[in-house]
Amino acid sequence: MSRIDFERLDALFHQALEKPEKERADFIEQACSDDDALRRRLLAMLRARWNGLVAGWRGWRGAYAGSQANGAVHAEGTAG
Repeated sequence: MSRIDFERLDALFHQALEKPEKERADFIEQACSDDDALRRRLLAMLRARWNGLVAGWRGWRGAYAGSQANGAVHAEGTAG
């Protein structure tokens, strides 16, 4: 991918994130109508970000639940 393509992809990625979820698909379709490869890359980046957020949330939730079950010490210094 050339630098120009990367800059366009990066800009579209951030613009897509700013759109309400209901408007995002139409935005992507319009913004990438002339470049199917760009659309696929953009969708892959958005999926990767979503999957990372979900995985991070699940990991945090599991770690938090485990620390509560083990009576871990909290940042305030009190037992859980």
